[in-house]
Amino acid sequence: MPESVARRRIDWGVLGVEAAAIFLSVLLGFGVAEWRDGRAEAERRAALLGAFAQEVEANRDGLVERGTYHHWLGRQIDAGVDAGRIRVLSDIFRVDNVTGFNPLALSGTAWQTAMATGDLALLDYDTASALWQLYDAQRLIDAEQERMRTIALDAFTSTDSAPVARFQILMREFTGLEREYLYLSNDALRQIATVRGLDPPPPVQVEVFERDPFAEPPTPGGGE
Repeated sequence: MPESVARRRIDWGVLGVEAAAIFLSVLLGFGVAEWRDGRAEAERRAALLGAFAQEVEANRDGLVERGTYHHWLGRQIDAGVDAGRIRVLSDIFRVDNVTGFNPLALSGTAWQTAMATGDLALLDYDTASALWQLYDAQRLIDAEQERMRTIALDAFTSTDSAPVARFQILMREFTGLEREYLYLSNDALRQIATVRGLDPPPPVQVEVFERDPFAEPPTPGGGE
């Protein structure tokens, strides 16, 4: 065989090793990219869960403070109506310690951000479902507060007793929504903590709403 032909002979063994090396390097590159994407997604999920945990717990704290007052106010209105002391809406403000309705101010930033960015899809079904139920209850609370505000503004100076009866009904519906919201908040915080591998914060029991918000706090040690 002429020398020129011999020099053009392909060394298939060397070529096979080089091809395998190239193939493995491509696979490795894809693997590294996938690992980086997975890590970035995990970091986004962790940040999202942290934001939800912080917002839900802050909203729950606000609910306990304002909700205790709302339940107390509802009891005062019912007692005043039964005793004949409250006949029109303006009579409510003659009750000691009444400072108005004091509406809830619940934040929805974490939910709105997750929906706008599409990051809600990073969450598992149970967590997303728990959060959806919670923020839907928050929407109902906001709508109910607006209805109550409208009645109060439109009929505050009215001498008709009908708005008082209507306001009583709305107060009962509203405090029922607050109790449901408290339950959903506890459930959402428990689910978020489970996914994060953390101990959930202690649940707040619905009996908290039975407290008198104006009662003197107990003396440490039970002393006089």
